[in-house]
Amino acid sequence: MNLNEGHLIRLGSDLCSGVYGELLFLIHFGSSSEGSDADYLAVFDSRPLSPCVLLGNLDLWATDKEELKRYISLLDPVVTEPLLTGQFVEGKRDSYEEARQWVYEVMPNTEVVSHLLRRSFVAFMRASEYCRVVEQDNNRLQRREFWSSLSYSMSYWCFARHYLTAGQGVLSLQELVCMMHEEIRELWDIVQGMKKEGVAVDANALHRWARTMISSHEM
Repeated sequence: MNLNEGHLIRLGSDLCSGVYGELLFLIHFGSSSEGSDADYLAVFDSRPLSPCVLLGNLDLWATDKEELKRYISLLDPVVTEPLLTGQFVEGKRDSYEEARQWVYEVMPNTEVVSHLLRRSFVAFMRASEYCRVVEQDNNRLQRREFWSSLSYSMSYWCFARHYLTAGQGVLSLQELVCMMHEEIRELWDIVQGMKKEGVAVDANALHRWARTMISSHEM
């Protein structure tokens, strides 16, 4: 962690603590390589006024304990991924360990699958909208949002499909990627590369993913 990032973390934590209440725990997850965004999950004792704080390269998603439990019960990767793979930064470690235990106690069910499919569809529609907008105003932020939305659609859909067919406990994203069908894995790797490089929006990738979802019953 460089000094600048350390200041951003402290600033984000202080800001949220002042606005949202007591910080229960803060987790760092995702890539730690230089130049990458610094992703954090912050859990507070009261409902945040805003679910997201952006400070430079710091991306902090904020929630409260009750909302965290709800997302865990739905095996939503927005919280399961940081809890499974992230690193405890500060706060109450017992609250952090308790949340991790909740994750492992949840078993997939129809409500989980329905939630993940709905999130996949919403992300797909968001990617479609960014695709339309970028054709008129192609800027870096919109390109990034397009690839991120498409990536979210793919991951939510693959989680839903896995939990529906395998019916096993929670998976991390990396575990899920290793189990992807060959055709989906190929497209996933393309999308991740495009997102990292911030290249122009590619409607063909969006259409390819739509075709993959439609034909998924044949896999």
